[in-house]
Formats: sequence, structure tokens, C-alpha cells
Amino acid sequence: QGDDFAGVISGAGASVNILAGQQTFSGLNSYGRTTRIMGGTLTLGADNALPTSSTVWVDGGTLNMAGHGATTTGSLLVSGGAITGAGTLTANALTVSGPWSLGANITTTAAIQLTTPLTLVADSALTSSTGSITITGSIDNTNATGSSARAPQLAYVPYNLSLNAATEVTLSGGIGATARIN
Repeated sequence: QGDDFAGVISGAGASVNILAGQQTFSGLNSYGRTTRIMGGTLTLGADNALPTSSTVWVDGGTLNMAGHGATTTGSLLVSGGAITGAGTLTANALTVSGPWSLGANITTTAAIQLTTPLTLVADSALTSSTGSITITGSIDNTNATGSSARAPQLAYVPYNLSLNAATEVTLSGGIGATARIN
């Protein structure tokens, strides 16, 4: 059982750290710095419960989108942990430095470089709308299960998907592209 915070957290210099347990944000928060999930779970109880100008840092904990959407002009940083819940998080950039699991939809307007292990879960998608996706880490979706028949997706419009020849990439679903695969 976690806490549901329906109020608003604001302030240009404010940051939020989730250290353990379960916390739900349902208000339209507007703090200006980092949302860092170091342990436990932060669940979104409403659309746009994450501030639009905040950097979101999944640092060993879990961000549960819970079917909700959020957009930030900041970056999404992942240094381990999971993003779950079938919602969509849109960020300006994605930086990954540790193994992680994706069970939601992530869209970024920048190029994506995956250098660490990623486990994709059914009903998830990783999309670079104006850049490319370069994979030098491993991707595994062979154990994906979900509520629908949609397999995980890597989408890149309209540029490149680059796979390092020394990298093992195991996909049981498809890869769709409007450009070339290197």
C-alpha cells in the first residue's frame, strides 16, 4: 500500500526523490528540477503528473506509467530499474547507463544509443521520432508477456537503426522502419 499525493509540488529549484515504497502522483506537478526514482515505485495517477520541465531519472526503482501519458522537455535518464504500465513518456533525450526493463512507451526527439542490456515487455515501444537508434547492448524480448498480442517495438522515423555486429539482439517480434537498417 502506497501513498497517493493528489496535491501539486511546485518550485523552480525543487526536486523529488523516491527512495523506497510506493508513491502515486495524481496532481499536475510543476517543480523544475529532477524526479529521481532510486528505489520503490513512483506511479502516475493521472496524465501529466510529471512536470513538463523536469528531468526524469530512473535510478534502480520503477516508474509505473499506469496507462497515463507524460511529456517533459527534460531528459529521461535510466541507470537501472524499470519503466512499466503501458503509458507513454515523451522526453527530449534518453540516456541509459544500466540494465533496465521497458514495459511502457518511450518517445524521444533525439537519437537513442542503447549500450546496456534492455528487456522489452509486450505492449512496449521505444521510438526516436527525429533521430536514430543505435544498439550496442543486448535486447531481449523472448519472455515478453502482456495484455494484448502486440509485441514490443523499436521505431525510428525517418532515420537509422544500427546494430553492432558483436552484439546479441534477440527479437521475437518485428522491427518496422521507414529508413535503412545498418
